[in-house]
Amino acid sequence: MLYWKDDVDLEYCKFCGDARNKPTRGQDPCQKKSPYAVLWYLPLTPRLQRLYSSRSTTEHMTWHATYQTEEGSMCHPSDAEARKHFDQMYPDFAEEPRNVWLGLCTDDFMLHASDRCVLGIVNRRAAAVVACGVRTYVHATDNEFIMHATLMNDLPAYGMASGWSTARVMGCPTKKSIFWDIPYWSTLLIRHNLDVMHIEKNIFDNIFNTVMDIKEKMKDNLNARWDLKSICNRPELELDECRPNIMPKAVYTLSKEQKRRELLPEHIWSALTGVSLLFKSICSTTLDVHKLHELENSVAIILCNLEKIFPPAFFDSMEYLIIHLPYEARVGGPMQFRWMYPFERFLCELKKKVKNKAHVEASIVEAYKLWTTIRLQILHEVRRVKLTMITKTMMKPASRTTILTMMNTN
Repeated sequence: MLYWKDDVDLEYCKFCGDARNKPTRGQDPCQKKSPYAVLWYLPLTPRLQRLYSSRSTTEHMTWHATYQTEEGSMCHPSDAEARKHFDQMYPDFAEEPRNVWLGLCTDDFMLHASDRCVLGIVNRRAAAVVACGVRTYVHATDNEFIMHATLMNDLPAYGMASGWSTARVMGCPTKKSIFWDIPYWSTLLIRHNLDVMHIEKNIFDNIFNTVMDIKEKMKDNLNARWDLKSICNRPELELDECRPNIMPKAVYTLSKEQKRRELLPEHIWSALTGVSLLFKSICSTTLDVHKLHELENSVAIILCNLEKIFPPAFFDSMEYLIIHLPYEARVGGPMQFRWMYPFERFLCELKKKVKNKAHVEASIVEAYKLWTTIRLQILHEVRRVKLTMITKTMMKPASRTTILTMMNTN
């Protein structure tokens, strides 16, 4: 529960009855109360307005309205089908190129117990900026405009923002997200993005650990081999009942000699190359729409080739998510604007600046405020002084009769 607005004076949770503050030792009524948990929230509207307080950030915010791209290629989300569909549905919003497009990043942020608190704030703030707009001053052009914002999609996807598990027994999310309260949410072509970074990382780890035969991390274990007897028709990989602890060597694993020579059979090498080329195509800085259509038709064949090689235990929900990636790349635009790599690196830098481990969240917030002050407000406004190099041709030879003294003004 979040104690704000009408609930700011409550001392107990109205849902479970737990106390808001920690018990105090003394009976002093003037003693400051210490809450069990504190939600650090940085207001959204002023931070959007600051993006137009600097000339350099203003150019980045309006770059998409001036550049030109070739037909059939995409290098920015504004070239994607989802953005064009939104512009057709809401032409008043699309007329102003300085309006802001938001994406919610909730990676490594478990909202199962607090999604109504955190997402409720985001929903109300975003709805206020969208409906009413905020008067914003633009430093580059020395004028003002009414800034509106829209939340296109939440970046990592279903599990984080819906508060429902997307794996194991309860793998199908049935909880309605709070974002459906936003009026335009039902008209979006993509409401949730799959995190390409974690999909790419997990698939690579599974393939590498299995091919390199890393016993502690590979999925090709004894239980997987016992399943082959009842699920698949691969007698060469089944366990011998007389020696149940010895696994026959699989063709997709490398021996010690093969590891030195880096060799794999051709049919295995071609299947793994198909996965590599898939990620290379959808993660390019410039996407070819025609090629993405071809990948949508061929991604199922890539998965089938992997299923012919690896045991059933190798596959989980993560491996099958790649079937949706070509469609999301075609509709949502280039992946580098929607994956988690920059956010993970930025959070790593903030975590390094934590000084008080008793209050980690507070330290991260203070570090972020200092970073935005220095990087966005100070360093971007520093003007570089252009130094003119003095060449030999610019230097006039001194006269022999000239006397060089400190008092000589000629």
